[in-house]
Amino acid sequence: MEELTLHKVAFTEEAIFDYEHCLIMLDNPSEDDLPLFRFPKQEIKAELEEYIQGHSTHKNKHYFRVRHYCEQMDADLLLFIKRGWKLGTMQNWTVVGICWEWDWTEDMEDDGIIRAWYETKITDLDDTDWVEEMRLRQREDEAELKKDEKERNYYAKLFD
Repeated sequence: MEELTLHKVAFTEEAIFDYEHCLIMLDNPSEDDLPLFRFPKQEIKAELEEYIQGHSTHKNKHYFRVRHYCEQMDADLLLFIKRGWKLGTMQNWTVVGICWEWDWTEDMEDDGIIRAWYETKITDLDDTDWVEEMRLRQREDEAELKKDEKERNYYAKLFD
């Protein structure tokens, strides 16, 4: 007798960001309109869980793509799904990225571009600018080098 597996789907922050980015790119809404848009997480989650349950070909894969028609955007999206942990009879799956169907190509997949994209993580965003931080570190390094040079010159004069 085959064991019944319960398939559960979760979304990464990056996948949610991707969906919102697609929505903004499509409609180009004003900031006042943004609260009207929402990520239909529960609906997509339920659809994917039912889809995975009914498609045994995906159950043994580490990664696969699913085409999803988004009514809110009236367009097809590709959802990139990776196998997660398994606990007893429950298999976890994670949606790691979402893009327009037309943005994906087999060549991009084969070249590793898609994998590099969906494995990119959103870091904690703060108000600091990485360029400013880099320049500050460069100035600190330069100051340290000047200090070291002054010390070397001082000791060189002592022992000459």
